Amino acid sequence: MNWNDAILIFIIFVSMAWYVIQPMMGSPISKPSNDENVNAYTRQKIILMDQIKELEMDYEIGTLNKNDFIQQRNQFKRDISTLLQKIKSQTS
Repeated sequence: MNWNDAILIFIIFVSMAWYVIQPMMGSPISKPSNDENVNAYTRQKIILMDQIKELEMDYEIGTLNKNDFIQQRNQFKRDISTLLQKIKSQTS
């Protein structure tokens, strides 16, 4: 092994070490902004509203009894209410 081989191995080692360590030295993951949170909450609210519509259709078809329908619909409404409160707190 001569000096050229040792230098080449050293350069390859340093390059590989830099490639592995470099992402860890970057900026930390930032928290989502208020707009991103509001958009996420709004999407969740829309999904819950769609689930209420599907639940109502299932009840009208007769695949769901009245007690289950009322219980699940009330839970969806509570979840939507929570999301609306989060949206309101983010926009205030």
